[in-house]
Amino acid sequence: MTAFRSSFLVLLLLTGLGACGYRPLYAGRAAGPEAGVAAQLAAIEVALIEDRFGQVLRHRLRDRLAPGGAAADRLYWLEVAYRRNVDELAFRKDETATLARLTYDARYTLRHGDTVLTSGESRAISSYDLLRAPYATVVAERDAEERIAQQLADEIALRLGMYFADRGDGAR
Repeated sequence: MTAFRSSFLVLLLLTGLGACGYRPLYAGRAAGPEAGVAAQLAAIEVALIEDRFGQVLRHRLRDRLAPGGAAADRLYWLEVAYRRNVDELAFRKDETATLARLTYDARYTLRHGDTVLTSGESRAISSYDLLRAPYATVVAERDAEERIAQQLADEIALRLGMYFADRGDGAR
């Protein structure tokens, strides 16, 4: 009897979500290739970003915006610039740092032609150990940068998805 009550409560809660206007962000509401937030995100071309980290971030953004492949028609242009900061933390007795905190601040702008549709900023922070072996420190720093690139790509893609959802499907 308890399993029946639990199932009934879950069904009741899910029904309530539909009544309050909840809808999945990436679900399309109309038929056709132009329908839905996912189609709008797939129509974004990500501009080149300088440096190695910029290339990694660009690839993460492209994968996040169009997981099924890019749209044939690129309608939007996304520009991203970033600023990097490293803080050394946790010092030894000889005053050498043993921990670094890596902070990236990314500023993005979405355009349709010459018109700026939306812009914003995202921040991601990660840390890594500063080891006595230089190569191990480089590997740890690169790993932290990979995590940060994924975090920034996820956040920017989510914000762009919310922009398209608020704006309505199919609107240009």
